[in-house]
Amino acid sequence: MTVTICESSDHGHRLNYVGYFQREAALLGKASRVEPSLTRALLAPGPLVLPMLEQRTVANLLVMALRSIFGRKTLCLVFRATQAAGGDDARLAFKRVLLSAVRRMPGGGLVSIVPVPVEPAIAQMVNGWIYDPELCDIAADDFSRTPSAEVASYGKQAAGRAIVVALGRQAGGKGFDFFSDLWTSSDDLRRRFLFIAAGTVPAELSAHAERFTAAGGVLVNRRISDEELLDFYAIADGVWCCYAPDYDQASGIFGRAVQFAKMAVVRRGSHLERFAQVLEHPAESIGWGDLAGAAQALLAAESSARIERPRGVRNADMNRVNRAVLARYLA
Repeated sequence: MTVTICESSDHGHRLNYVGYFQREAALLGKASRVEPSLTRALLAPGPLVLPMLEQRTVANLLVMALRSIFGRKTLCLVFRATQAAGGDDARLAFKRVLLSAVRRMPGGGLVSIVPVPVEPAIAQMVNGWIYDPELCDIAADDFSRTPSAEVASYGKQAAGRAIVVALGRQAGGKGFDFFSDLWTSSDDLRRRFLFIAAGTVPAELSAHAERFTAAGGVLVNRRISDEELLDFYAIADGVWCCYAPDYDQASGIFGRAVQFAKMAVVRRGSHLERFAQVLEHPAESIGWGDLAGAAQALLAAESSARIERPRGVRNADMNRVNRAVLARYLA
């Protein structure tokens, strides 16, 4: 039977996820289709994929429960199981109860993109885990791509300095205010690094953006295409993954840093710090909001950030793990 993927948006990671599931379905010998309506997806006779539980948590869990009653398989990716496991407010407690109930229903697959070995507390809320598709989805040819003339010009602008890139929409939760304040706070940092932010900056952070560019930072204030995103990874020495404490979750930006073998700059005490340790991936941990400490840490890490490492070395192993789990629900 055809695998149905319920997705109505191509924003952010979602288009990448749709493509990933289409490829995985094909490897299992299955046709696939994209269905934007959750109501129509509910009635799909074959396996159903819900790419993000938190897009509509209660509705997605209800769909899984109803499909279980009719003996139909549903795979639903859980992004923020870590917060639900550790949160103490009523909303997160309710989410824990719902997840624990639905995971016991036949045919349903609540699958975390945070590995259980990284966060053991989530084991009681999910049926299993996979590696975030954006940790293992880049084709080998893309690792040797030649950056576009525009992106290559930013590399030349660095003039020998190490490059740290902040990619995607530059929201406060993703630490753009901290990123820009760090850049403007240290003359030594600006002499030895070039900070590049590539992605749309919301109006509420425009003052930070102005100070950032006035101090010589590079800001590409528009939506970045998938191809440009890969080009920025190609010229980078480090990737900004230092997100706010209330944005502690899996990250496609971090996943691509792992694939491109680039040093990740992460928040001390975050999920991404622990994940980098499990993966033995080069990462520099900095304290949230600690400008002096963060500058000192990056200056000390400059030489290790420049070391060239093999790219995509974990992709095959990660995809094997993922396929064994996906086959339970899509085959």
